Amino acid sequence: MTEGGASACRAVLLGVDTYDHFGDLGGIRNNVPALSTQLTDAVVGGIPEEDCACLPADSSQSVVLDAVQRAAEEAEDLLLVYYAGHGHLHRDGESLLLSTRTSHLNSPHRSVSYAEIRAYVTASPARRKVVVIDSCFSGGALHMDGSPAVPKSQLAIAGACVITSAAETQRSLCTPEGSVFTLELVKLLRHGLTGPLSNDRRGEDQSHLTTADIYEALCDRLRGLKVDGRDVPEPHMATRDGGHSIPLVRNRAYREAPVGPPGPARGSHTAFAPSPHFTGRGEEIGELIRRASTPPAICLIHGRSGQGKSELLRATAARIAHLFPAGCIEVDLRGWTQGEQPRDPYEVIGEQLQHIGYEPERIPRDRTARTEVWRLLLKNRRLLLLLDNVRDTAQLRPLLPGAGAQSVLFVSSRNALPDLTVDWSHALARLPSSDCVAIWHKMGITQDAPHLVELAERIHGSPYALGALATALKRGAAPSSLLASLSGATPYRLYPELDAIERAAFTSAYDALDPELRELVRHCAWHPGPDFGPDSIAAMAGRPVVEVDIQLTRIEQLLIGKHARYTFHELSRTYARRRAAEETGGDDERRSRENLFSHLLRNLAVRGRIVRDSVHSPEADPEEARRWLGHHARELPAAARAALEDGWAHAPAFLLELGMWHCLAGSYAASEEASRLVLEHVGAATPLHVDALRTLGDVHRAQGLYDDATSLYRDALASSRALRDPRRQGEVTRGLADVHYARGGYDEAATEYRAAHVFYRELDDTRGQAGAINGLGDVHYAQGRYAEADEAHRQALLLYRKVGDRRGQADAMSGLANIHYVQDRYAEATVSHEEALAVYEELGDGRGQANARRSLGDILYVEGKYREALFSYAQAFELYERLGDRHGKAGALSGQAEVHYAQGRYGQAAETHREAYDMYERLGDRHGKAGALGALGDVYCAQREYGRAVDAYGDSRSVCAELGDKRGVADADRGLGVVRYTLGDYERASEAYESALTLYGELGDRRGQATVLRDLAHTALLLGRPEAAVEKARRARDLFTELGRLDRVDTIDRLLEELSG
Repeated sequence: MTEGGASACRAVLLGVDTYDHFGDLGGIRNNVPALSTQLTDAVVGGIPEEDCACLPADSSQSVVLDAVQRAAEEAEDLLLVYYAGHGHLHRDGESLLLSTRTSHLNSPHRSVSYAEIRAYVTASPARRKVVVIDSCFSGGALHMDGSPAVPKSQLAIAGACVITSAAETQRSLCTPEGSVFTLELVKLLRHGLTGPLSNDRRGEDQSHLTTADIYEALCDRLRGLKVDGRDVPEPHMATRDGGHSIPLVRNRAYREAPVGPPGPARGSHTAFAPSPHFTGRGEEIGELIRRASTPPAICLIHGRSGQGKSELLRATAARIAHLFPAGCIEVDLRGWTQGEQPRDPYEVIGEQLQHIGYEPERIPRDRTARTEVWRLLLKNRRLLLLLDNVRDTAQLRPLLPGAGAQSVLFVSSRNALPDLTVDWSHALARLPSSDCVAIWHKMGITQDAPHLVELAERIHGSPYALGALATALKRGAAPSSLLASLSGATPYRLYPELDAIERAAFTSAYDALDPELRELVRHCAWHPGPDFGPDSIAAMAGRPVVEVDIQLTRIEQLLIGKHARYTFHELSRTYARRRAAEETGGDDERRSRENLFSHLLRNLAVRGRIVRDSVHSPEADPEEARRWLGHHARELPAAARAALEDGWAHAPAFLLELGMWHCLAGSYAASEEASRLVLEHVGAATPLHVDALRTLGDVHRAQGLYDDATSLYRDALASSRALRDPRRQGEVTRGLADVHYARGGYDEAATEYRAAHVFYRELDDTRGQAGAINGLGDVHYAQGRYAEADEAHRQALLLYRKVGDRRGQADAMSGLANIHYVQDRYAEATVSHEEALAVYEELGDGRGQANARRSLGDILYVEGKYREALFSYAQAFELYERLGDRHGKAGALSGQAEVHYAQGRYGQAAETHREAYDMYERLGDRHGKAGALGALGDVYCAQREYGRAVDAYGDSRSVCAELGDKRGVADADRGLGVVRYTLGDYERASEAYESALTLYGELGDRRGQATVLRDLAHTALLLGRPEAAVEKARRARDLFTELGRLDRVDTIDRLLEELSG
């Protein structure tokens, strides 16, 4: 609430929930409606709805900045700017960018620069200014000049308060109900503030809530909170010139001060009153009111039965009825009422003219004349007309106002009425779960009743079901019992009145379709789900895709369409399957589904190979292949399992292709499930059996389960030998080589890579030869044999170029870049990684892009460019998140943690490493857990928490020893040596270093040996063993010289000079 009057206030709210290039944040779609409802409530915020701009989620950067500029110029008392969505940093690693739907990490101009918002807000004449940013890295809004050491008070906007959901290096969290920060903010505004506050105050004693009160309450409520095992970040605030004391809203908990509705309107008033439990729909109500302010206006709300269309129109009418002195009339046209004929519009006109006061003899019988009288009435009187349950445009057209009318028309229909010209048409979405819960609370269900959100999700926000469940809850039914009763294909089996309503809605919509469309509905019902596209239904029906693509859009009451994918409305699938069973035979369903299985298997096999081989040609476009696989991501597993259940002969091949694709995409659990089903349904020593074993081996290797992977590969190798299949022998042998490499068994890995190369050479398989040689390059690199590694990667690069394998070329370039990196040739490493990144971007290979950006982050980190490194790691994290690659996300987090460690932010480094550890633990990746534990040991050591450091290194060592990871054991031993050395326990430090030296020697890791030899030289000196110190130092010097690390050579030379002196 403001002091200068409501008309002096302006607010701009934007929440972006869907993205073209980032992961979607579905819950954010609820943020702006919920927040605007409170801000425009006369009891709470008091901002007029027309002055609270709720921007569409797909608003462009220019639209957002125009809205902020306009509001900033018009506001005199309060200016409020709110954003929720993805936040990311500019390439400079400093500037905060707020993402729009089309934002891209490489195109900062598509995002909204917070610096520009800050400039508009700073220049505004408003006396009070509030900016709320709910996004990842939002704390960057608190010090935009890149000088974190400067006090926040000097960096905040003059006379303003800036509140952010997280620090500049933290990610905010989002749930399906909304972002965590905004959910708490809305709860605070909706219910008010009670309880103790700072300075011996109590919330219920405050008539208004200041920005400081709100910030204090949010910090208290969010502190220590976890969502899906992740810590919720604490909010941050910066104020300047009294910005902390801005009275933002009235406190509901202080006093009840509802603003009564206006007096009854003059004239005829037949509209029903809205339900006293009506909740939400703030965005829709605001738009309807805005449209109604400039008659004549025709507004259409459409959607399936039971979405709450009528209640929305009634709630809006109740707010603005006083603006229509001629009255507010509601008419049910019965367009979709089962068992009744749609009402004749000319008869409706006659009836309404009588209600308004026309004598029957004055109402023309001629239809044209009667319509003219009606339009004349709508022109001369300011009337609000609610036309509910409209069948089609033909029924509605006689009732429409003419040009220049003073009246406003609100229309609801199950159809979108595409041939009707309207001022605003809106497809009403299901009621958000948070609003369902709020309605239940209004109905008397206690605040602490469990499972309410789950119940709301289970009924899909149906207003019909809200009342029935509320009655059951109030009569003592356990929420868990209600939740269980609503499961399965027939969730309303215990609620016959709800089932009858839903069945009637389906029947009226289905019967209205022509025969061709009803046939398509049957094929949709036979589809195993959970979604489908026009290509699948066309294959099932044996009809052209173009034709089906158009016809599916006409089944709007039964299907939900989004991005060319369709699903059934809630219970429609159940009723559609019943009708299909009544109207057709079982053979029709079988043929339809087998057509689908063949279509999906064929396309999965072709497009999966295109993505794996990454060869660009007119016939093979990896980007298009990825797009198809992405669109069918949910459909493919359901169809493959259905094919198996149906007994389709090619189901095992379908499952195998699915398992291989899931493995490539990083969906390891799904890949394992599909592969094991193949093994259960095919005979041993068959090609499918070998391929399923190999795929399972790939899955276990990717998760660090190397013993299991080795066993599977060996079984697959034995079977492929029995089949005398050299190609499969080569593929499995390469898998074994990859396991040895991952475990640090470099000599064994080299042997297997060479063996795989022999198989590929005999088959004249150039791509296979390139992969084996590239693997050898990785082995040489790990052993510190950089010249041989360079030669191998260059040879692999030439072979990949020969066959046109762009991904292979990028992989080889990345290998070359890694060599440059360890040789401190950072400029060359950067160029190679950037070249590889360009190829991955060309291919649309998100994982390759993510890996390249993470490697670039590593280079920036060692160069001391910490902000840029954080930005690169953040880019990698966003890409991994979009792919659903949790391993990649954990690795990017580890990189960020290392930057925090280098900058002395040890607490944040430990927190981030623990977050990565938790991810690895959920994945079951023991190798990743071991790495995170070792990194935590480094942090604890820096924090002088030596006991915790020893525990972390010890745990890391144990895990690595179980995995057979010699490198991990060696790294842990070195860490333990550092701790013992720091504590002055030089004997035990020497023992740990010697153990590490032995393991690095077995691995052929000259860099590791050189580093530990340097440590041993220092330790021997402190133990009073100068001869041993000299010997170790000279060996270290020789190895660093071979490695080209001249900076380290200089350090050793100084040590030798000290020893000789």
